[in-house]
Amino acid sequence: MDKKIPVLMIVVLAGIMFDKILDLEHEHLYQIGNSSYQVGPKFLLQLPKNLVDGIVFPDWRFISNFNFWVVTISIALVASLETLLSASAIQSVDPQKRKANFDKDLIALGSGTVVSGFFGGLPMIAEIVRSSANVSNGAKTPWSNFFHGFFMLVFVLGLPGLLQEIPLASLAALLVFVGWRLASPKEFIKIYKIGMDQLIIFIATIVMTLMTDLLIGVGFGILVKLLIHSMRGLSFKEIFFTNVITEKRHEGEFFIKVHRAAVFWSIYKLKDTLYNLKEPKMITINFAICKMVDHSMMEFLEHFKVECQENGIDLIIEGIRHLKGDSDHHQATRHL
Repeated sequence: MDKKIPVLMIVVLAGIMFDKILDLEHEHLYQIGNSSYQVGPKFLLQLPKNLVDGIVFPDWRFISNFNFWVVTISIALVASLETLLSASAIQSVDPQKRKANFDKDLIALGSGTVVSGFFGGLPMIAEIVRSSANVSNGAKTPWSNFFHGFFMLVFVLGLPGLLQEIPLASLAALLVFVGWRLASPKEFIKIYKIGMDQLIIFIATIVMTLMTDLLIGVGFGILVKLLIHSMRGLSFKEIFFTNVITEKRHEGEFFIKVHRAAVFWSIYKLKDTLYNLKEPKMITINFAICKMVDHSMMEFLEHFKVECQENGIDLIIEGIRHLKGDSDHHQATRHL
């Protein structure tokens, strides 16, 4: 169990204590030296006095409005992207090394969002803060998320007054704390060891996300990655149109040859090919005629190798010795 997690509870309790000291529940001026500050309930968590008062049914008059669809599609993209990123991040720190079913996650959260929307609720997403806390405290099954929601419902229904004593500053501090742990200096060093290109992409994504929002930040990170690949000589066709040829040599033995470049965009095609092989016993993946095998592909191959070992499948990865690695790291990008 992570010993740092109780810090989150201390922050909340300290916030409630300062709420009482500063009397944030009532609007008034607070004097510090020669300066005065307006404080009051607006700095506390706000909840409806009655849960029924928070229910708002859809207004279908806006369905023909262009701005409605812009906002709706934007929310869908951001929620989907954050869900996929959260699931990907959590599966990488799962002690049991289990793989998330992204399709199942999106279907479940999309269905939940539709139901939530009919009652004025916010879109549902896979939340990295909650998931990280669950994993850190030894959670092993989806029941951890169920009970997280259950206890939130209990507090909202039974103790709304207590929740409204929590300052917004405390919640902001929690997000900063968890964010610091997810992007600590150790993470920068870890990524630098993989390769300078990964560090550039990582920093570019973080900076743009902080300046704008998550969707633009991730999109900018992808753009930077494409730019780096282009500077290394990859054409548009080589990045987006990788050929994956499958040959069945013997019963249960498959030979897969990847053409052009094996980069992040190629993972989906290779993954689809690998997971649709019928009862494989031996799989050989050959990159002999590839100009590049990037970090994303190397990371995928490492995870797939573990899956093969767990399922008794022999996996052979060959044809990458002619490529030069950006570093000595086993997941470093390799290129001509």
